[in-house]
Amino acid sequence: MQKRDLGADERAKPGEAAVHLDTATVRGLAIPDKGSRLWLDDEIPGFGCQVTYGGTKTFRLRYRRGGKWYSLKIGRWHDPGERLRPSRGAAQKSEGISAGDARVKAAELRRQINAGGHPAFEVRAAAAEQQRAERGLVTVRQAWAEYCGTDEAPGFVYQRARPMAPKSILQIQTSFANHVEPRIGGRAMSSIEAEDIEAIALEVGKSRMRKGRKVGGPAAARHVVAHLSAFFAWALKRKLVKANPAKAIDRGEVLEPAPVRERYLAPEEFDAVMRALDEWPLVAKRGSRHGPAKIVRLDEPQVRQLVSCEAFRVGLLTAARKSEVYKMRWSDVDLDTRVWRRPARTMKARKAHEIVLAPTAVNSLRKLRDAHGDPVFAFPGKQRLDALIAGRRLKGDEGGPMKDAHELWGRIRRTIGLDDVTIHDLRHTAASVLISAGYTLDDVGAQLAHANPQTTKRYAHLMHERKREMADAMEAFSNMRKQSAPAG
Repeated sequence: MQKRDLGADERAKPGEAAVHLDTATVRGLAIPDKGSRLWLDDEIPGFGCQVTYGGTKTFRLRYRRGGKWYSLKIGRWHDPGERLRPSRGAAQKSEGISAGDARVKAAELRRQINAGGHPAFEVRAAAAEQQRAERGLVTVRQAWAEYCGTDEAPGFVYQRARPMAPKSILQIQTSFANHVEPRIGGRAMSSIEAEDIEAIALEVGKSRMRKGRKVGGPAAARHVVAHLSAFFAWALKRKLVKANPAKAIDRGEVLEPAPVRERYLAPEEFDAVMRALDEWPLVAKRGSRHGPAKIVRLDEPQVRQLVSCEAFRVGLLTAARKSEVYKMRWSDVDLDTRVWRRPARTMKARKAHEIVLAPTAVNSLRKLRDAHGDPVFAFPGKQRLDALIAGRRLKGDEGGPMKDAHELWGRIRRTIGLDDVTIHDLRHTAASVLISAGYTLDDVGAQLAHANPQTTKRYAHLMHERKREMADAMEAFSNMRKQSAPAG
């Protein structure tokens, strides 16, 4: 039985030139007008010299394995009679290889292939291992710089499928600068373990004063672990690390759970808030520093106070986040159909959302439009509002929407005795009202624009209370029927 020649497929095919690749032959190989041409050797299967249109000659060995062609670069030919030209735009890396040395190396590779070896795979594996070793030397600081990028070259945080808000990006960068960079910024990415993340979380979780302001605390620890988890997940995809150390920590043991606020306005508190929002723009303090101030009632509402109070009211009636209310534009609202289409740029989940406004909310918006006359924003910011009141012409979005109203809300809630109620609690109140009215958690989650259904489950206990009330109603009805039933 004739032994199969494992190199038969690598020999020159009909129409291909087969030459004996020695120094004289390689020196005389014709240079193609364009592209490149591979001249195969007539003795060693698969051994050839690739000649490019630029005159570069490179020795290669090609072979088949599993139905696929592989090509190994042996080296660039160096004519002993000429000076080696460096590669384009690069420094000369080696002395090249002679035709004789290339033949010896090709014969050795051919023997490995005939013995079942796969040298191309081995070369690639070695290159990958070297790359992993080089990647392992990347420091946390360097990887973080690539993760965040710059204004000129934005990093991953700017290019996510769901874009992050500028405020969130700033929070991530501040968290790294304050808590991560001083501790592990100079260490290699591959050296970071779960114990390092735990140590950072435990240290950050301790509140302390820095330059007159409080830093750290349980909330900061939860945030820094979340940021590091996302960062190392990105690094894992880039093969900078072999595992995500932030995923390996026991968060229940290391992190203090976030407190869940369950403050909702009772019916009488709801009424008190609505009355205060009606009255507050119509009252003002008058007096001087030489005498006690007097509370006077105005004939016309103060526009600045009116804007803030109506923002609170619309937030309470729509269950919208305060930032979504503050950024409302007239172009997003159809007062005739009572539809508010919130664009993705204003939403926490960066997804557009649409809700129907209550008639009272529509009346509030109509009142605002008549009061300040801003053609762009329903709730203009202080500088923009001052310009509108002064009659100054504005350019586009100049001045922007309102930013915050915590100070005014603080005065309102203290006046009506609700010191523990925050602006966000108005959103919770709206959710509790909807659930008490019989709507499902899915309905409420859709109204609140929750991206994750798990978030809405915080209101599940209200559903249980509703069910308990229904059970008590059935019990009362049953008892009433028993009492009215004829004896005997």
